[in-house]
Amino acid sequence: MKNIFILVLFSLNLFPEVLPKLELIPLKNSENINFDSLKEEYILINFWASWCVPCRYELPELEKFQKEVKKEKIKIVSISLDENQKIAEEFLKKFDLSFPVFYLEKKYHNNLIISGIPANFLINNKREVIKKWEVYSSSIFKEIKKIIGK
Repeated sequence: MKNIFILVLFSLNLFPEVLPKLELIPLKNSENINFDSLKEEYILINFWASWCVPCRYELPELEKFQKEVKKEKIKIVSISLDENQKIAEEFLKKFDLSFPVFYLEKKYHNNLIISGIPANFLINNKREVIKKWEVYSSSIFKEIKKIIGK
């Protein structure tokens, strides 16, 4: 399961060229999935942290969005950038999320090439980045619906 997201993060150019072994730890609803066998036309990768105030608003919006769109159309994968796994797990108890959530170990945070969180990356079925957002705005979901034809 961990290899799927390593591949995705590398293909998005979110990390520099040289990176030590990366490990994403499953937190919530993180089923065993293989990136290459996903049937969805799009994948939305979401980065967040419990200390990020906009992220607190965005996670429930992501859940609402997931329920509005057909699951075969888009898959949401969320990644916590919290200080430690326990903080992320405790924070997630406040939310009833149906999409998979992972934790990225803190030792990799400084290598991640994003300017802020929440950060979202929409990927098509060719695994190309269609659009990225590095700020929270409810308009993100309207934009995604237009892109995916919902």
